[in-house]
Amino acid sequence: MGKYAGTVALADIKCYRDKDRTDLVAEFKSFPEVRRFLNVQAVGDSLERASESGKPSRGYYWRVENLRYGARSEVDMESVVEKHQVQETIIDEKLRKFIEASKDYISKDKFFETLEDNKSKFIERFPLDKLIDMPIEEYIVLKANYPDTYNDVFTYWLERKKEIGGAIGGGNASKFYIYMDATGKYCIGYGNKKRYIEGDELKYEYNDLISKIVKSIEFAREDNIEGIKELNPPLWNMVLLKILSIYLPNKFIDVYSSSVLIPLAEILNLDIDKSAENIVEINYLATKKLKEMDAFKDWEMFKLSNFVWETISKAPRKITYWALGHNYDGDNILPDLIEKNKIAVGYFEEDLSDVIINKRTLKEYLKENNCDNNTIKNLSNFSEIKKDDIVILKSSFTKGEKRDISVFKISAVAKVLEDATSGYEYDERLHHTIPVEWISKEVREIEGINYLGTLTKIKNEKVLDIILNNINLPHEIEENISNEVDELNEDNKNFILYGPPGTGKTYNVINKALEIIDPEGYSEIAEDNREAILNQYKELVDKGQIAFCTFHQSYGYEEFIEGLKSDGKGNFVTEDGILKRISYNAAYEGLKEEYKEDELSYNDKKLKVNNYINKEKAFKEAKKFVLIIDEINRGNISKVFGELITLLEEDKRIGTSNQIVANLPYTKEKFSLPNNLYIIGTMNTSDKSIAQIDIALRRRFIFEEIMPNYEILDEIDGIELDKLLIAINERIEFLLDRDHLIGHAYFVNCNSYSDIINVVINKIIPLLQEYFYGDNEKVGMILGGIGSSEGDKYIVYKEEKSANKIFKGFKNISDIGSKEFFRVKSNIGIEELKNIYED
Repeated sequence: MGKYAGTVALADIKCYRDKDRTDLVAEFKSFPEVRRFLNVQAVGDSLERASESGKPSRGYYWRVENLRYGARSEVDMESVVEKHQVQETIIDEKLRKFIEASKDYISKDKFFETLEDNKSKFIERFPLDKLIDMPIEEYIVLKANYPDTYNDVFTYWLERKKEIGGAIGGGNASKFYIYMDATGKYCIGYGNKKRYIEGDELKYEYNDLISKIVKSIEFAREDNIEGIKELNPPLWNMVLLKILSIYLPNKFIDVYSSSVLIPLAEILNLDIDKSAENIVEINYLATKKLKEMDAFKDWEMFKLSNFVWETISKAPRKITYWALGHNYDGDNILPDLIEKNKIAVGYFEEDLSDVIINKRTLKEYLKENNCDNNTIKNLSNFSEIKKDDIVILKSSFTKGEKRDISVFKISAVAKVLEDATSGYEYDERLHHTIPVEWISKEVREIEGINYLGTLTKIKNEKVLDIILNNINLPHEIEENISNEVDELNEDNKNFILYGPPGTGKTYNVINKALEIIDPEGYSEIAEDNREAILNQYKELVDKGQIAFCTFHQSYGYEEFIEGLKSDGKGNFVTEDGILKRISYNAAYEGLKEEYKEDELSYNDKKLKVNNYINKEKAFKEAKKFVLIIDEINRGNISKVFGELITLLEEDKRIGTSNQIVANLPYTKEKFSLPNNLYIIGTMNTSDKSIAQIDIALRRRFIFEEIMPNYEILDEIDGIELDKLLIAINERIEFLLDRDHLIGHAYFVNCNSYSDIINVVINKIIPLLQEYFYGDNEKVGMILGGIGSSEGDKYIVYKEEKSANKIFKGFKNISDIGSKEFFRVKSNIGIEELKNIYED
């Protein structure tokens, strides 16, 4: 073969990224002749687009360079290509499906078709050349203060007159930057950042806002999106995007939602920041790319907008199932809910229309109003309810002579018609409501299930199955499983929770252990009560169902499986390790009742298990046991597990078809892992990455990543902890890697700025010094900068010392010159903390 292996029709090659997402891989699907002789291999940039003279004008050929080939020394690619028509360029599966959906697309929604005329009406009412002189009373006012003109101002047209573009409703009025509150005064900000402005300040802020809106339109007309970013208009992005789409209708599609635009950017493989903060650029580049594609280049903008919206926003999603109580302090409100076709939560008797759209804003608002954790939790859950979710109206109680039988009573089942963020309405009696349709009003009682919370996601698959089997749902709904269900695959017995330090791996490993052993009980308490979780965990440890150990460099087979220990009398005796002990206890629980006896010692249980270990059908499904191995990556796996590493595999356990029984070296006892034993490890990636883990261990465990959770960090004394930690971690990832990020757990117990300072000085800085081997200059880079003196508002500052001052009385000492030292302040304040994340 020559330099090129040949020329291949695009339609017959599927391209995708390899597992590391670095190289392009070509898979020859339609050519048996090619597939037979060419091994699929990463080819990267050697896929080279080429123009071929004499070939069909439409479409492209691609040269495939230096592909490996097998049984034959040469493949006649040209003869294969001639049999196939040349089609469009290589596209990934998502884009292929997207384009395929466009071929027969007919818009059924006439909304977008009226946009062009209605946008003209908007521009006629608010001409671009007159915007700069528009008085604030034409920008935004309140109905109570301006009853005759409130519905003819700039922001009212944008938000309420939906026929000029997509919806931007919801959120709070601060999305327009300047707004008028109920007092009739102008203000900016929201919540604890809200403040009133008037006089010269109001005039300055408003003129600056309008100037930036006009300048943004000019920049967009000139295709200068970077200019808009640098300008940074203080409006919410979706508001600015709607303005741009009105004045420049050929440059922006009428879609402003990040939940649609971000998936669109992924489909089109746009190499840009795909975050909600960048939706203006996403919309601009996506529109440009779509209009350049053959499939869309002749489409009207209204059709393109409609297609994008319908294809992405209306894509099927899995259903989340909710359990919702319907008693307000003993008052059954179910008849009201059914009459009004609503579901409702009664906590906090104030309208939340302005804050419900954003979960974080909602939580901040509720905290400002001194709401308790239960109120915040239930209303936060309420804000997460989505269209098509299923809500089960329920009550819970106990019955029986000893009141020991839990009952889950289903009173009605509803399908949600709108997201809580968009369909929210405040009702004087019911309070916080969203519209639903009733699927079932049949009353059912299910024993053995007890959801006590007011509004709870049904997160356990087995519980969900029981509930769904007791209610009659439409077939298409029954086929969906909740997207929030934590599916526990019974075939997986071994897990490792891995992540950087401080991400809550130990916290989560306790949760996972409880979920494995008692999923129903865990589902009742997991979201609320850490104390209850720890109490249940301690109870299971005391019962022997959970065991805990920590690996370290000197930890060995003798501690983990079995070994010889001195009896103190000059003799050595065998002693079982933690894995062996919990394995025999779990295996004994799995023996069928006819093989078990009451009140046996541990050694007697071992004898029983070993007597029946090879007996077919001697073991049954039994209660589950969990062994937790903290810091599993710090141990020498070959040394600790020895020849028993194979026994970890699910199909090698007691009672399975491929059961393996080993003979232990010290006791000569038969040993196998029982099927009801689960092993959960934790792994700190700053010590060792997954790539460095023993391959034998890696292929026998399911790895679950635990990363920093910024959403749970609140603002404390003016310090925005989420922004602080995000800034630190972005810099760490740049200088090191994501294995060395810092977790949220360091800050979760902070209640004041002094607590934050204590964490930074005593935990974060020492950890960074460990990461960078004592290089304080790098520590300063991570913590926001380096001051030129100790008085600067940076945690790290530079100090220069000359040899003359240090080494007095030595000749020629000045030849040494001076040296820079990077010092860490021993005392830091709020300004130093804010400098970590503020520009």
